[in-house]
Amino acid sequence: PHYTLVYARPANVGSRYGTIAPKLRAEAYKMSAFLDAESQSVNPDAGRRMPFICDADAPRVLDVTIPAVGGGGVEFNALVDSLKQTGLSFNDPTGNERYAVFVDAESSTGASGTGHVFSNDSSPGASNSNNRGGLYAVQYRYDGADAPVWSTMLHEIGHTMGAVTNSAPNATGAGHCHDDQDLMCYQDGFGDAQYSPT
Repeated sequence: PHYTLVYARPANVGSRYGTIAPKLRAEAYKMSAFLDAESQSVNPDAGRRMPFICDADAPRVLDVTIPAVGGGGVEFNALVDSLKQTGLSFNDPTGNERYAVFVDAESSTGASGTGHVFSNDSSPGASNSNNRGGLYAVQYRYDGADAPVWSTMLHEIGHTMGAVTNSAPNATGAGHCHDDQDLMCYQDGFGDAQYSPT
């Protein structure tokens, strides 16, 4: 699968596309560099880069307007429904395109980000539900971050890649892990008390 960057703004929020699009591209490069360095730390001959859709020599950033959002913030499923209405795909078993979205609004739950994950599907091979297209990794505007943050976005992209299924070691059962050894692991209030910061 490959990822398309998306700037999504509610209709009642002034566009910051000219500011956010370059920042999204810069954070995409950081995500790719981090993934490459981490993969080479395991196997120096097996670097990996994030597969972003590009126009010419830079990642494409779609400029999308969604319906106005009230003071309670945007809800993830409503956001996905709105993005589907603009022509983006959703949960496509034969598709390859996924989306890394920066929403210029706060989350209704106070989360910094949300991402699709089929946490009960750890089956091997292409039929795994986490291999579908039309999955969304979303970063919301949150306190202290009114622009894209690579680590938040990469965490949510990790979910769209299947992290962390319930059968994974030290899984919390809520899409994360307890051991804090990578970007997907933190104490999320679920599961047993195995968390260790080292």
